[in-house]
Amino acid sequence: MKTQTPSKSVVLIGFLLLMLASFPVQQSKAANGPAASLMDGQAEIEMTLAHAPQTALPNGNTADGILALQNVTTGAWDSAFGAGALYSDTTGSLNNAVGVGSLFHNIGGHHNVSNGVLAMYYNTSGWGNSASGYGALYLNETGIGNAAFGGLAGLQITGSFNTALGPLAGINLTTGDNNVDVGSPGVAGESNTIRIGNPTTHDSVYVAGTVPMSAEAPNQVVIIDPASGQLGRTDAENLPPGGLPGVVFDYNSGGISVGVGSAVPFNQAPLTVGSAISKTNNTTFTVHENGVYRITYTLRTALVSLLGNAQVQVNGMGVGPTAALVTVGVPLTDQVTFLANAGDTLQLVVGGLAITLATGDNATINIDKIHSL
Repeated sequence: MKTQTPSKSVVLIGFLLLMLASFPVQQSKAANGPAASLMDGQAEIEMTLAHAPQTALPNGNTADGILALQNVTTGAWDSAFGAGALYSDTTGSLNNAVGVGSLFHNIGGHHNVSNGVLAMYYNTSGWGNSASGYGALYLNETGIGNAAFGGLAGLQITGSFNTALGPLAGINLTTGDNNVDVGSPGVAGESNTIRIGNPTTHDSVYVAGTVPMSAEAPNQVVIIDPASGQLGRTDAENLPPGGLPGVVFDYNSGGISVGVGSAVPFNQAPLTVGSAISKTNNTTFTVHENGVYRITYTLRTALVSLLGNAQVQVNGMGVGPTAALVTVGVPLTDQVTFLANAGDTLQLVVGGLAITLATGDNATINIDKIHSL
């Protein structure tokens, strides 16, 4: 068996020491400090490499699989396991590819970790990326610092510093940067956005670890847009004294088809705060005070529903936009702010085509009085 020549050993040792120098060395590793520790490491590596067998690949590269790391030239310390893994790599270094076609098109990218069939398949020069799962970061070519964990996570990402956690997480992300999608498909082209959960799947949030804030803490409150789920904050002094002047919340349970021109029913006992709004019947609410009101609603549609629309009506006249259902089986949600006077009636009316609600709890409505006139 051939032994490795001294010249190759020197190259390998120098490259390894360059990497070691970029990481902190604990004092406990050597009584005489980091410098002595590095010298000890050098001596150990020299001894090991001096008796190492000749390998098929130079520069500390390792490959196992048909055409794995087939074209490497000056790249060093690459590991490729699986047919075609790191196939195109020539100058890229410090990459780890596991799985058929993993990092297949990588040429000069470095410090990438790719684990999964076709993971980071189109990466060419991107570096510092981590992908785990079938097709994770599949289309990334030059992006840096992305992390995707889960089957098809970050499939279309071409930007940088994005994080996608979970199967199909971040699957809609494309050119944007600095996004965090946890169990969320994300939105194409957006940047600097955190999304948790999928609005078509998740309908409850539980957060542990919240504690009372001291008087010295910033006197701000978290607010949420029910239509989009976006969080925000404001000074507590900006809220009306004692909270909103009037609130009604109600929902419907049980599958039903709501015809064109008919009002959506809400057949449960409402939660009512204040006296500004009351429930007249299952389809109608009545305002008792002049003011500015806001209605937020969600209709969970059935897979067999037609593509109808919905609009808030005051005294039978539409106010605000008409929200159209574009895909059956997904929620139809909107929010409308409007003026109303004492005695006005409020309904949510279906138009265009009939809408069939899913079984179970399938429609919610919040009516808030947000300002008095």
